[in-house]
Amino acid sequence: LGIGKTTFLKHLAIQCNQGKFAAHQVPIFICLREFVEDSRQRDKLSLGHYLGLKLHRAGIENSSIVKKLLQEGRVLLLLDGLDEVLKDDIMEVLKELRKFCDQYYKNSFVVSCRIALPKLQLQGFTDVEIAPFTQSQITTFAKKWFSTLVENNPSLANNQSSQFIEKLDLPENWQFRQLVVTPLFLHLACCFFQSQGKLSLMQTEFYKQG
Repeated sequence: LGIGKTTFLKHLAIQCNQGKFAAHQVPIFICLREFVEDSRQRDKLSLGHYLGLKLHRAGIENSSIVKKLLQEGRVLLLLDGLDEVLKDDIMEVLKELRKFCDQYYKNSFVVSCRIALPKLQLQGFTDVEIAPFTQSQITTFAKKWFSTLVENNPSLANNQSSQFIEKLDLPENWQFRQLVVTPLFLHLACCFFQSQGKLSLMQTEFYKQG
C-alpha cells in the first residue's frame, strides 16, 4: 500500500513522452478498475474497444489510429491496479489481458499489482518488485517535501527537513522508521511533523490520523 506503483507507471508515461524511455512508442495509461466498470456498463469486456474509447475522449476520433499503432508495436500500455479488480471479474480480465497481449505481442506492456499471487501472473511477463526506500532516499524525499511546502523560504525548509530526519532517528520513533520506507507513509509522517513538530504518536494513532 502506497509503495508508488501508480506513480511509477505515470512516471514511465512521462519519460516515454519526453523520449527518455521507449521513445518510439505511445504511452497509454489504463486504470483496470475503471476499465472493468466501463465495460460492465457497455456489457463488452474488450481492451481494444476501451482503448479506442479512451483516445476518442482525448480528442482522437479516428479509430483506425489505435489499431495501426498496435499492429506496428508502437504502444506502451500501462495497466494499473490488477489487484483492485473485483474477485468476480478477475478471471475474465486476466483472460482478456492474455488474449490482447498475445494478439499485439509487438507492443510493450506493464501491469501493476499490489500482491503477487500465482493466479494473477501473466505468461511472458517478468515480475519486478518495487523496493522500499533506503535511508538516503528517505532523506532526499523529506528535503524535497519540505522544500515544496515552503518554497519561498529555503532556509526554513532545510531546517525543517533536518529536524524531521533527526527526530526520525530517535529510538522512541523506531516504529516510524519501519513505516516510512513507502512514499505514502513517509508523506504522512512529514505532514504530521510539519503540523505538530514531533513524531511521538503510537502506530495505531498514526493510522487513525492518516
